[in-house]
Amino acid sequence: MPEPLGAVSIGGYNYIFMSCVEGLALRLLWPSLKPDLKDSIRLQLGEILQCLREMPLPSMYLGSGDPPRCRDLRRHVRTSLGLISNEAEFNKFLASTDRKLNPTYLDLCTSGLGTGHKTVMTHGDIRPDNIMVIYTTPDTLKITGLVDWELSGAYPEYWEYIKALAGVNCDSSDWFSYLPTDVIGSHNEEWRQDCLVSRVVL
Repeated sequence: MPEPLGAVSIGGYNYIFMSCVEGLALRLLWPSLKPDLKDSIRLQLGEILQCLREMPLPSMYLGSGDPPRCRDLRRHVRTSLGLISNEAEFNKFLASTDRKLNPTYLDLCTSGLGTGHKTVMTHGDIRPDNIMVIYTTPDTLKITGLVDWELSGAYPEYWEYIKALAGVNCDSSDWFSYLPTDVIGSHNEEWRQDCLVSRVVL
């Protein structure tokens, strides 16, 4: 990940300076990659995310920051107002909305949210735009780093999977076929439930 070098506030704007991660965004290369290189990226990404998941949780609360807050990016980033200490509270945050909804409809869309998932460290925005790579030989690609960590933190173990599937539609590439599900799991039911949550909050 990029190394933070400093920050400064000027005229109401905040600027963060960090080291540059070598390489190109995987998004630029993905469409032309052969299946063996895509498999290599999947394996490398799995190793990185396994290391991330083995990190100790920074506190007893979900999310990140000081104090910790949860963030959920859909059309825009929503941030929890207070501390969230368990998955039931996280689910309540996910379903929070300013829309006036029929309570029965709200319950229909959110009643399937689980509460038994393990909490793990999560990047929260795994996609080809945020994966930097270089060619080490004409036939070998190496991941040099992951960028855009602002949505990272301690989240339920399914969160990495469903956020990597954000934006799935009929025009998507085969990127989603190469997620390292051996590490992050294949949480299709949780993804379907999250699609219902989007109907509530968007």
